[in-house]
Amino acid sequence: MLDKHDRERSSHEIATAARHLLTPLAKKYGGRIAIVEMPPGPPVLQTMVAEVYGPDAATRHQVVQKLTSIFEETPNLVDVDNYMTLPYKRWHFEINTEKAIRQGISIETINRNISMAMGGYQLGDVKRGSSLEPTYLILQLPLAIREQIERVTNLPIPSPSGQSIPLAELGRFVPVAEEPIIYHKDLRPMEYGVGEMEGKLGAPIYGMLGVEDQLKQYKTPNGVYMSGTLTGAPQDDVHSGFEWSGEWVVTYETFRDMGIAFMAALVLIYILDLFLNNAL
Repeated sequence: MLDKHDRERSSHEIATAARHLLTPLAKKYGGRIAIVEMPPGPPVLQTMVAEVYGPDAATRHQVVQKLTSIFEETPNLVDVDNYMTLPYKRWHFEINTEKAIRQGISIETINRNISMAMGGYQLGDVKRGSSLEPTYLILQLPLAIREQIERVTNLPIPSPSGQSIPLAELGRFVPVAEEPIIYHKDLRPMEYGVGEMEGKLGAPIYGMLGVEDQLKQYKTPNGVYMSGTLTGAPQDDVHSGFEWSGEWVVTYETFRDMGIAFMAALVLIYILDLFLNNAL
């Protein structure tokens, strides 16, 4: 990519063009993408962010799913997504404690060897003179073996007697449902709904107003008509609600605080001027 002075299109125009090319491809395979641009101010999750609160996880999930669909229906609102994860399973190795003790192999030894085989164990690092971050040395099996769990069970585990015991003799891999991610803010559980704005009316305020108009017809599972707040999170979690966050809110709060500080400075200057005039 050329320097900004050597090309006709701005970075934002290039990002918009890339979005129009990639979004249909992502939708074809059931995926979601987000074109990330350098924020003009402090870093935020995305241009528009809704922080959803509610009495329980099920209610919050239903509300943020509905809010996501409303985001998708709002004009000029793109890259819509939420931070909820679909249920999925992971492989967990159940150690047969009786067999491990009989072979004299500790649980720590088994876990360390599995970690090394799967790529989660750092042997050390290489410090380079020109690099700010160290390069870590990681030992792991090739991906072709790691993706076949049956082959991983052939991993040799050293025993105190000097013999190597196959991992399959010390336990078995079982699929376990992964616990969902629970986001918190100020010790309160919440969920995120996010999106970006583009087009002539690409300012976040227009997207927020469009979402607010559609929310007037939506009633949450616990019987609440929601409206986003700008001055902080909802007072409690008994009723569903959400707080607007993102780029526009940061701008609003910055200019609000600067305006208050400017007015306070004018008042102090006026008082100081009166004091000096009376003194003279």
